[in-house]
Amino acid sequence: MKKTWYQIQNKYDSAEIEIHDEIGSWGISASSFASDLKALGDVKSINVSIHSPGGSAFDGIAIHNMLTAHKAPVNTSVLGVAASAASIILMAGDTITMPEDSFLMIHEPFTMAMGNAEELRETADLLDKMTTSLVNIYEKKTGLDEKEIRSMLAEETWLNGIEAVDKGFATEAVNRKVAALSKDFIRHFKNAPYKDERNTDFADFKEFKAYLCKLGASNSEAERVLHSVKDLQSKSAVQSLDLTQLSSLLNKGIKS
Repeated sequence: MKKTWYQIQNKYDSAEIEIHDEIGSWGISASSFASDLKALGDVKSINVSIHSPGGSAFDGIAIHNMLTAHKAPVNTSVLGVAASAASIILMAGDTITMPEDSFLMIHEPFTMAMGNAEELRETADLLDKMTTSLVNIYEKKTGLDEKEIRSMLAEETWLNGIEAVDKGFATEAVNRKVAALSKDFIRHFKNAPYKDERNTDFADFKEFKAYLCKLGASNSEAERVLHSVKDLQSKSAVQSLDLTQLSSLLNKGIKS
């Protein structure tokens, strides 16, 4: 299908949909999505993979309604993040799967507006109506009460896979590593749980030393940091070294 923010394929009578970019971008709307989905004909299931910072709320709601109205079972899953409008589409799943360290984000809709006072009031009224639509979608899926959902929207709430299951936004959290949120994604939000690229896993001390050198350390500097690690931790601990520990050690040995 088209190379846009989504791709749709028919694989063995199953619709495989990837939404891996900003929704509704480059002039491609939900109407194009609907046409491509219809062109697949009858399918036995629909599997939707999502990794998106969101985009057009109107398109997100439209796609959500298309999927929930489809006669085939819908399985949605998060690859890394389903934020804003992407979280609306995620809610269309009969099953919703999230890796434990993936993220779901919900917030109040926003827009850019210009005009006189009356026109701006109309825009504000439209945003209030949009918020109510989102509350209805999340409330129906999760079973949470309206007051709690409105509070979550107002605060721009981020949930990992486990938290999403606990709150009813997902049906299953799987133990699978995903990529850290990219700086390109987090620029859209105020509370994004950013992971520094240096927060990574290392198979052994040799790999850890090579990574330090890649960051700019000399061989002797990397050896000095490595010696600090060996004094503080076992090899298994190095494999789960977190950003705070790594930053502290880097400050002792190198600057990156």
